[in-house]
Amino acid sequence: MLSSSFRWALRAFVMKREGGPVYSRSVREILHRYHGITVGMYSIGPCESDPNHFAPGTVIGRYCSIYYTARVLGADGPDECVVQGGPAWSPHAEERALAGHVAAGVCIGHDVYIGHGAIVLPKVRAIGHGAVIGAGAVVHDDVPPYAVVTGNPARVVRYRFAAATVEKLLAEEWWWRTIDELAISGDGKGMP
Repeated sequence: MLSSSFRWALRAFVMKREGGPVYSRSVREILHRYHGITVGMYSIGPCESDPNHFAPGTVIGRYCSIYYTARVLGADGPDECVVQGGPAWSPHAEERALAGHVAAGVCIGHDVYIGHGAIVLPKVRAIGHGAVIGAGAVVHDDVPPYAVVTGNPARVVRYRFAAATVEKLLAEEWWWRTIDELAISGDGKGMP
């Protein structure tokens, strides 16, 4: 059995060789295969964090930013189910295949930010696309898309954008673009 410090050093080496945690496909495969965690491309945080911070079955979307002290706690009852074929929101066969057959867990949408020390409890099943979970928040319930939640228990304090803008962003599904595609589109921020 490899020591945890050796495993961390090996992951760091692989990430460096593959252009960093945002781009590393190998570390994503390791997290999935050995820890049951699916991490979408261009997300930062989960690839560098201790895999034990995320319950097996956790699915993290693309372009997320998750602070290394955040935790997604595991299910604590026999009511778990099995994900078959990957996240329902992924049209890409590669990411569906990575999800494989693991215990059901929380599905963290795309473009989600989870702050320092935030905790997602086992009964949470979905954190919507574009949501922001404030530092130290304890999330007890599902979080709607583009909501900003803070506190214990975490409550919606506002939304990042007006309802019309949220509808547009959800319909566009901009997160399926690569970083290069986003950099050359529209205003340079990835928005057409």
